[in-house]
Amino acid sequence: MKSLKLASFLLLSFSTCAFSSVVVSYSAHGIENTDVAGASITAFNMVTNQTLTSAAAAFATYNRLFVLGANQYGGASRTTYGVVGDPTGKANVQAASVTFAKPVSYVGFWWSAADPHNVFTLYSGNTAVLTMTNQDLIKSLGACGGGNLYCGNPNTKQDMGELFVYVNFWGKNGTSFTSAKFQQLNADGGFEFDNLALAGDPPSPEPATWAFAGLGLIAVSMLVKLFRRA
Repeated sequence: MKSLKLASFLLLSFSTCAFSSVVVSYSAHGIENTDVAGASITAFNMVTNQTLTSAAAAFATYNRLFVLGANQYGGASRTTYGVVGDPTGKANVQAASVTFAKPVSYVGFWWSAADPHNVFTLYSGNTAVLTMTNQDLIKSLGACGGGNLYCGNPNTKQDMGELFVYVNFWGKNGTSFTSAKFQQLNADGGFEFDNLALAGDPPSPEPATWAFAGLGLIAVSMLVKLFRRA
């Protein structure tokens, strides 16, 4: 009976992954940039520190982009980074959006100093295909404390109570992304982000994704064996 319950749980997990319109994975601790070949990357270094702008690049346009110099809360490779929320001061930027020059099937960014009021949303046209918060990171990576390697700024070794991780999003079953929004729901704190990467062609899933799918195949095999024994 225990084996059947375990197999059923793994099969359910695999099915959820297989039919999702977006697959999310996390790069290894300390990775601050994408490893997807050919991706276009915005490092937010083209904007003067503590400046609000609507910046345009060849592959994306940013609305209400505010940048800060590297500190304990953000700045991949100790460079400037994008932020919304309290750190923007008098500029009062609670949300920033980015519109892609053309639909993409991969988006990635370094989510630093994640707190409960951060909200990231991916859109396909006018439809939100994914909304993600700090709680989603905690469910996958664990809360801070107890030696969690994702906790703390890898550059400064500060802010040990918050998660720092490069997050990757892939469209599945033909899903493409046209824009994204970074939002801070509370006046206190901020949503810090850096090294936003875009790619048009779906890259191969990372090993972690294949491993997850493998669990589903194992579950199927276990169920088949159980049914044969019955």
